[in-house]
Amino acid sequence: MIIYLGRDLIKESFESGSAPDEQLQQGMLAAGLPPELAGLITKMGQGVRQGLINRDFLQRAPR
Repeated sequence: MIIYLGRDLIKESFESGSAPDEQLQQGMLAAGLPPELAGLITKMGQGVRQGLINRDFLQRAPR
């Protein structure tokens, strides 16, 4: 994971080989996380990759 600072604060690149969502969720379940929490963390990861989590911040950030 690479984090770029400056204008693109909090912009993350997962191109370096992240595991598929299903594999990550199964790993969290195997580690003992409740299924609901593992699902929410998976959805949060999808939102980060799609730019939904930080969209509002980046739209309002001073340029």
